Amino acid sequence: MNKAANKIGWKKLPEDVRLAAILEAAACCFMKNGYHSASMQDVADAAGLTKGGLYHHFPSKEAIRDKLIDQFLNFDRLGLAAVLGSDKAPDHKLISAGLMLLEKLATKQGSAPRFIAEAIACSAQIDTVKGFYEKVESLFASLFNAGQQDGTFKLGADPKTLASLYMAVLDGLQIRQDMKVSMKGGVGDYSLAEHCTKEVQAFVASFKA
Repeated sequence: MNKAANKIGWKKLPEDVRLAAILEAAACCFMKNGYHSASMQDVADAAGLTKGGLYHHFPSKEAIRDKLIDQFLNFDRLGLAAVLGSDKAPDHKLISAGLMLLEKLATKQGSAPRFIAEAIACSAQIDTVKGFYEKVESLFASLFNAGQQDGTFKLGADPKTLASLYMAVLDGLQIRQDMKVSMKGGVGDYSLAEHCTKEVQAFVASFKA
């Protein structure tokens, strides 16, 4: 994308297109190399810009990080409302929501949980991350509760606790895949929905009545 942008003429591109290209390059650097290890020069190189050109759009690596977190953890972009609105049984909704979350939060560049954990270690964005997780866990809890009410599930713990556990399992699946790809020298696919369907289905099925 960045080579194509250079051919067209970077300055002639709309501002939103330029920002999207920079953020995509930054996500690649941060997720592949780690947020703390990546430099502004790395991001500039990946975006096909000079370092000065990058600073024209973002004053610091922290500003890029914060913009990425805001964008990445935008709850509305997950499309989970469509899952809730379907006429499927609660267990199928939980599986669909979990796989959709994996698809949105895992990329071909690296593990989202690892990047988020690194990024908020020294960031004021912890409230953004906390709010996102609370929204997703609330959705999961509502599905566990609905399944308990209609007899789909037989729960050994309260829905809120199980929702937190489900979120932890999904994060763990992403990190596991991240480790597998890293051990292969960075060659592999971080997109997890197709790789982890059986695990997600098995987790949800363990609560079936």
